[in-house]
Amino acid sequence: KGRWLRISLVEHAAFRCLPAPAPVDVPHEACAWASGDATDADRVEVLRLAGLVARQYASACLSPRAAPTREGDANRVCCAGAMLCLIDAAARMSTIESGSGQDDAFCRRYAGKADRPSAGYAAGAASAGGVLEAITATSLLLDPAACAARAASLDYLRSLKAKPQIFAWSEAEPLSALGATDKLLVGEVAHELGFAADDEVLAAYLAGTETEIVDAAPALEAFRDAHLAWRLMLAPHLGDAVKPPSKKKLWRPAQLGQVWTAKKGALSVKLRNGQDVDPAHLSPSAGFFGSAANMFRRKPSELEAPPSAANPSVLCGEQIETETDVLYVQKMPTFDGSLG
Repeated sequence: KGRWLRISLVEHAAFRCLPAPAPVDVPHEACAWASGDATDADRVEVLRLAGLVARQYASACLSPRAAPTREGDANRVCCAGAMLCLIDAAARMSTIESGSGQDDAFCRRYAGKADRPSAGYAAGAASAGGVLEAITATSLLLDPAACAARAASLDYLRSLKAKPQIFAWSEAEPLSALGATDKLLVGEVAHELGFAADDEVLAAYLAGTETEIVDAAPALEAFRDAHLAWRLMLAPHLGDAVKPPSKKKLWRPAQLGQVWTAKKGALSVKLRNGQDVDPAHLSPSAGFFGSAANMFRRKPSELEAPPSAANPSVLCGEQIETETDVLYVQKMPTFDGSLG
């Protein structure tokens, strides 16, 4: 009962209590994340708590008694999408210290609010958005609040696609290889704070094995851990991302904490229970998952709902995103001959 209560509580907070951020390309004055009333310490605490909540949620979802269901998996993926948007919004929001140079150096660079004009960055928005959209296209979403959270998350992640992507984590760019954009951002933070910025030490800065950056800009460590934790929750089957415990055992939330290491410029992450984790195989192009464009050709999971007949892509047998796409459909559906 305690584990189901934990799952319900986190999903209730994500779907009904926490405000969804407005897309960054369409700023909205009423967006709670644009108020600027919080302090920089509040922002770091939000990011830290988001990571701790992810551990509690993952340990409950991985319980042998919490067997996955179609609705449960759909809610989990939508919850992860909503929390990833919240984490991003917290990192780029304005605080009381903004503009004074006393706010967190990582967040200032991430949001593009540093001393020189910049578009800022986005953390895996293209990859995470593609996974979220493809999985939930055929998921069993019975909760209206989950459907609303899905739509808000996809709108927000789409607004970030044009920005340089850190934490891209794909088969072509696994977590172990520090990406070019990751190096650029961490290098900018290192230069601003007056630290060395060669390639090998940049990986150590991100991992926290060299503590100069995370000591001076604690939001980097909190953001990194929270983002990875919720990114893993986007897996179609949670067991693909985190190995379930053996029978009659449970992972304690503390065992799902992350341990980052860096050696000769290469990163690695383990959970405190000893498991290696890498979200690269959860990208839209990953072999076991398949891309959004192939979702009609792949074998449906037993945890997915049948494709909705209200989806024009399902009716036409090819991807339909706009009305213009309909004009290029070679063979229109006849609805069993009713259209002639």
